[in-house]
Amino acid sequence: MKLASNGRFLGILRFLRTSNPELAEIPVLDSLSSFAIRTRRLVKMITFLILVQLVLPLGAIAGLAIVPLRNLLGFWLQALMTAIFLFALARAGIWMFPPWWMPYAYSLLFILALIIGLKRYRPRRRMPSSGLGWIAIMGFVALGVFLVNEAAQSWSGQFPPAIPTVDLAFPLRGENYLILNGGNDIRVKVGDRIAEVGNSGASDEPHLHIHAQRPGASAAPFSGDPLPIRLNGRYLIRGDRVTIP
Repeated sequence: MKLASNGRFLGILRFLRTSNPELAEIPVLDSLSSFAIRTRRLVKMITFLILVQLVLPLGAIAGLAIVPLRNLLGFWLQALMTAIFLFALARAGIWMFPPWWMPYAYSLLFILALIIGLKRYRPRRRMPSSGLGWIAIMGFVALGVFLVNEAAQSWSGQFPPAIPTVDLAFPLRGENYLILNGGNDIRVKVGDRIAEVGNSGASDEPHLHIHAQRPGASAAPFSGDPLPIRLNGRYLIRGDRVTIP
């Protein structure tokens, strides 16, 4: 089965289950349908990661080397915005694909592109000499406001807020783990079994959700204020890696 045919494949499964009620109880149809849905979600996720974590950063780096702005203000503003974008992406990205070392490779490519851009074009004018150049400057400034905010949030998110923190032992067995979402549903006490790891819901891999909060109202028990969690003394954020012996 080709990935491109997932939509048609799902449609056929729905038709079979609707027009033949006796087939609705056959487990293989559930398995095939679940496989097709998970495959389609996986393709969408990989496509998104390729666009955001591969195409965009490489495009920004290449732009600095191949088509930089031809004045000093524009060139260094373009370089600064590219650096901030790469920093924010390194902090907030999900580095499964491309792999974890890719942000370091982007740093080296950025330095190389900066050197190439300076040596190849050697911008001498300090300011833009045309209206189009000023439009490009204003575009980079507007982009910079957004990127600086994203970079600041990605940096501040690694520190727990100044409120009481729940300390837990790492809940999984010995292996290597990648934290996909971290930072800042049940009431527990020390020694309670709080969860099992599984692959339920709209997931492609076994995973575990842990949430800590203050007690909520009796009518809305999950309305309490959330609390940060430390696992084995570490406040884990997206992209962190944990090795349990």
